[in-house]
Amino acid sequence: MPRSDSRRRRGVKRPDLPTPAVGVLTRAPEAGQSKTRLAAAIGAAAAAQLATAMLLDTTNALCGSGAWRTTLFVEPPAAAGTLGSLTGCDDVRPQSEGSIGARMLSAARTLRREGYAPVVLVGSDIPGLTREHISEALEALREADVVFGPAWDGGYYLIGLWEAAADLFDDAAVPWSTSEVLAASEKAAATRGWSSRRIRPERDVDSPADLATLRARLLASGAAPDAAHTLKALAALDQSIEGLLNPSEGRGRGEARDVHT
Repeated sequence: MPRSDSRRRRGVKRPDLPTPAVGVLTRAPEAGQSKTRLAAAIGAAAAAQLATAMLLDTTNALCGSGAWRTTLFVEPPAAAGTLGSLTGCDDVRPQSEGSIGARMLSAARTLRREGYAPVVLVGSDIPGLTREHISEALEALREADVVFGPAWDGGYYLIGLWEAAADLFDDAAVPWSTSEVLAASEKAAATRGWSSRRIRPERDVDSPADLATLRARLLASGAAPDAAHTLKALAALDQSIEGLLNPSEGRGRGEARDVHT
């Protein structure tokens, strides 16, 4: 039997009428708790303001779409009401406890139990994330069993799947917060006999170099309307931080490097 037929037979079973859902996993923006690696460079208050802006851009893009259901999964649980009011999303729930893998698995299983498939999970720290990213993932899922949106640091900013398989989120198999996350996740999918695809890569924001790259990319690509809150937050940072953010000023002029953090 040809390999493609075998993979299709071993892959997941798709519903006759797909009803997709998007789960956004986020932490309530709070000084000292948000973007802690970035906060070491720009200050806790500025990092929290930037996290708030990125969350608002993400929810503005994804909530209210008629093409899929969007659910905001929040930590800590007590912040669910506050973030519901802040974002305007009508489905805001607390995240489960445990590691990032356990929380992602719980979110995916929650949406699957409610009859949604496929399920796409994203974070709230990818400025410029648009509905087109979700549409691209859903299109890829017409053929693939699982889809990843690669991050430049070796992780992924998006995962889309038909079934919430525990081994894709297993802490023993996936070394979270390292540059091996994507490779380990794709290996776990292949071990299950699942086909996988990648959509366009994106970059999260964890360092001043990331901020410099972010600002230049948003302004050059015309993606500014999809990241209006993020650009406003960048503009509001004080002059002592400005040199870190503007690649045309200060040390390391004109440089923007991909880094593993």
